[in-house]
Amino acid sequence: MSKLLELIKNNYDPYLMESRSNDLKEYLNEELVLRCQKNPSYSLRSFAKSLDVSPSFLSKLLNGKRRITPSIFEKLTLNLGLSQCEVLKLTSTGETENNKQTQFCLNNLALEQFKIISDWYHYALLELTKVEGFVSEPGWIANKLGISVNQTKAAIERLCKLELLMKVKGAYKLTSEGNTTLKNDFTEIAFKKMQEELLNKAIHSLWGDPIEKRDQTSICMAINPEDIPEVKRRLTAFRRELCSYLEREQCSRPSQVYNLSLSFFALSKEST
Repeated sequence: MSKLLELIKNNYDPYLMESRSNDLKEYLNEELVLRCQKNPSYSLRSFAKSLDVSPSFLSKLLNGKRRITPSIFEKLTLNLGLSQCEVLKLTSTGETENNKQTQFCLNNLALEQFKIISDWYHYALLELTKVEGFVSEPGWIANKLGISVNQTKAAIERLCKLELLMKVKGAYKLTSEGNTTLKNDFTEIAFKKMQEELLNKAIHSLWGDPIEKRDQTSICMAINPEDIPEVKRRLTAFRRELCSYLEREQCSRPSQVYNLSLSFFALSKEST
């Protein structure tokens, strides 16, 4: 019987320990046990899906048959939703080989910090500070964005740590204008996670908001793939132009936060 199954059988609760394990593999084992205790129908397959890995891959990781590379470490800690302090704790202790593999994350702390801001509501919170009647209270912000108060408090803390948000005389304010797109040195995993969340929000809007409050259309076209770089350049220019128009100085104070998502992708496979 594996160590994981023994823990489940003995009703082991990792939170009865002084602290969670500092080794990522053990942390994953403990987290799975905890989730199985809370929900008897929860399985390794469910855990693997939440981490965006295959069940067989996760099983090998948990049993020490697969090495945790820097890219895997990055992906797992991001999908676990760990805070910056929790990530640093995992990277600062444990086996020597594991430390070597995760040193990449410590050397790129600024990059890791942005990955923590891969959830859509961080961007929305920054923009929300611009709307008329903005209230610097987590409860008010949570209600406006449709997220929990705990998520709001954590987001505010992250944004302040990254110096994208600051508190002046009890009110949260942007440290500078133009924070919507931040830097482009984010990782592919964080970017994909953020875009996935925004696409899910778009689907919710499609079915829940009246047509007067949204615009979701599409067009199919036959193209030459050589034109794709120019398409991307024009889309970037369009987004910036539209943003400049909507945030023009003479515009009355905004009252809502919107998101613009443009999708341009292949519907047919390349000829072979």
